[in-house]
Formats: sequence, C-alpha cells, structure tokens
Amino acid sequence: MKILLINKYYYVKGGSETYFFGLKKMLEDNGHTVIDFSMEDEKNMDSEYKSYFVDNINYGQDGSFLGKVKDGLKLINSKEASYKLCKLIEATKPDIAHVNLVYHQLTPSVFHALKKYNIPTVHTSHDYKMICPNYKMFNKGEICTKCANDKYFNCFINNCHKNSRSASLLLTIEAYYHKAKKSYNIADIIICPSNFMYSQLLKNGYPDSKLVHLPNFITNDFSTVAANQEDEIKEDYLLYYGRLSEEKGIDVLLDAMKLVEGTCKLLIVGTGPERERLEQRVSSEGTNNITFLGFKSGIELQQLILKAKATVIPSIWHEVFGLTIIESFSMGTPVIGSETGGVRELIKNRQSGFVFERGNVRELSDSIRLLYSMDSSSYLKMSKQCITDAQTYSPNQYYKSLLPIYERLVSSKLSG
Repeated sequence: MKILLINKYYYVKGGSETYFFGLKKMLEDNGHTVIDFSMEDEKNMDSEYKSYFVDNINYGQDGSFLGKVKDGLKLINSKEASYKLCKLIEATKPDIAHVNLVYHQLTPSVFHALKKYNIPTVHTSHDYKMICPNYKMFNKGEICTKCANDKYFNCFINNCHKNSRSASLLLTIEAYYHKAKKSYNIADIIICPSNFMYSQLLKNGYPDSKLVHLPNFITNDFSTVAANQEDEIKEDYLLYYGRLSEEKGIDVLLDAMKLVEGTCKLLIVGTGPERERLEQRVSSEGTNNITFLGFKSGIELQQLILKAKATVIPSIWHEVFGLTIIESFSMGTPVIGSETGGVRELIKNRQSGFVFERGNVRELSDSIRLLYSMDSSSYLKMSKQCITDAQTYSPNQYYKSLLPIYERLVSSKLSG
C-alpha cells in the first residue's frame, strides 16, 4: 500500500513527531511505501520527497503591516501547500493519506487537496485544534471550554493566544473559516488517542461514525530497551521530561518538592518557554534537590527514564494522551500523574503509579511519599505491572488496529 503521511514538521519537535516518525517506521517495516509531505527546515530528516515540501514559514519575520496581513492569510489557508500536495499526489498516486499536525504551516487546505483526488483520509487528532482555536483548551492557567460548540468568538474575547488581541482574532477567524469550509470533516476517520479526546469531539458535533479510539504506541527506540528490574537498580530520583511550558504544571511539581525536601531529588529534562523562569525560581528559593538537565534524547534519555524511581506528569491541562507514561512503563518506571485528560486513562492508581488531583500540591507530595515508603517487593510488583501494561501499547498492537482501518477505507473507495 502507498501511504501519504502528512505532518508540518519533519523533525522531532515533540510527541506528535515522535508518533509520526514511529508510524512511518512501522509502516515501512511492514512493507508499505510511505510518501512524506511536510515543511522545509534545516533540522529536517532526509526525504526523497523534500522537493514537494512547502517553504519554511517563520510567522512574524516580516514586521510590516502588509507582511503581517500576508502571514495571516497564509496561516489560515496555504495555497502553496495545496498546490504542492496536488503535485505530489499526481506524481505518486497514494492509496490513502494519514494526516497529523497541519494547522498554520500546512493548514487544513491539505484536506481539500486530498478530497479533490478522492484520497481516503485518516486524521490523528494530536491536540484540540478541531474544537479550540488555541488547541489546548487551556488559557491563563485554567482549563477552558468557552469555545465549545463553535463559540470561537471567545478566543478573541479572552485573548486566548499569546495573550494577544490580534493573534487571538486571527485564530478566531481561522476557526470559523475552516468550520464554514468543513475542512476537518473531510477526513473519513479521526483517530482519538484517548477516550477523553473522543468524548470532546463527540460533544462538539463530530459524528461517532468517524471517530475511533486508538491509543498511541511506544516507539521502537523505547520498546526495545531492556528493563529487567530484578537486575536493574533504580536510583534515588524522580524524573520530569518534556516541554517546559505553563500547561505542563511544573510549578505544581516544584511546590511539591519543597514539601518532600530531604526525601528525594528531581531531575528536569527538556526545554521550552518556561525554562528560564523555572530555573530562576529554583535558584532564588535555594531549593537544592532539583536539577535542570536541558534537552536529552536517545540512549541518554532512555537511561534516565530506566533508572528513575518514577516519572512525574504534573499537567494542569487535559493531556491528549501521555506518551511519556507508556515510555516510562515500557522500562518498568512507575508514573505519578495528575487526573487530567488521557493521563487518568493510562495509570492504574497504586498499581502502575499514583494519580493526584489536578494542581493539588499536597496530593502530589503525598503520592511521592507513598512511593518512597514502599518496600522493595511492593515496588518491584509495581514496576512489573508497568511493563505488563506497556505491552498493550506496542507498535505491533497498534499496527494490527490501524491496518484494518486503512484497508476498509481503500476498499470503500475502490468499490465506490
């Protein structure tokens, strides 16, 4: 089968790209031809289809009024992406397309190009963009559902994007434009990584017949790491790894660490807009059990996860899934996570980790104390439960669920 994979970034920028490249490898390993469509960037992986990629877009680079207007129009609907995707389709004749993140750089114009050529289309919903203009359902430190049921004007009223009136207006216009064009409705199947995502799309008018709950999978790099806890000695630290941004709730974790000071240490891996402020906070408060390690990947990151006593997910927004959870599980590392979005669906409380109320510092610190109060046999049992649970999220299991979706859509097109 020839499968057209579409994502706006062609390098690992975050969890969505980890999924994207894991999916690409999975499909190629099973004998399929993968056709890439993305945006040019100096950080990109190599692709034989890179001549079809759209030009790199750096919004705001042209500070003139006319430049801003052009950027705004391009952000809503990219004629270049539509044109180049049409050329790629004509050259490669894919059997099916699988769309991932596209907004702003590629834009949902890609759906209309796919419709033009009657290409069956699967769309994995990695965030809440289809129902929330700022894609997070989160604003000014709080979970927000004001834009539910097409009330996108609330994005503008509440300055939901970068606390900017003009940027929020642009995203509001974008949301109404693609609602009118029914861009996202073009997808034949929408994959929801969590039941929470499924429920939110259903509540906001997407038909049940198009929605499929299919949890993400562990990329091969993680699933092949040996994690025999009887031989591996855990080290005395907690681990946070991921983006350092407001919605990730890292301040909650720092507050909790002050309550358990002397019990354990915390390693923070990652970069993001909040890094400098968080480091300054730790320094000014004189907290000596917290260390920032910056960006880590590959074997170095895997070893940090493998040896951690637990991974912590303190998110204060509704995480769509929680890839860090299943990655940690695959290496026998329990997870302490907030009861938000897809996180609560993955952690079995007191079996594969602990869950705590969103933003509740006391509950998080209590969970940390419970973890450190466990005897070695109880901890080993929890670690083994993690490894057992991780098997549910293997690439092979994902492929077994995804392939019938592809085959059904392609068959429907041929018979139609």
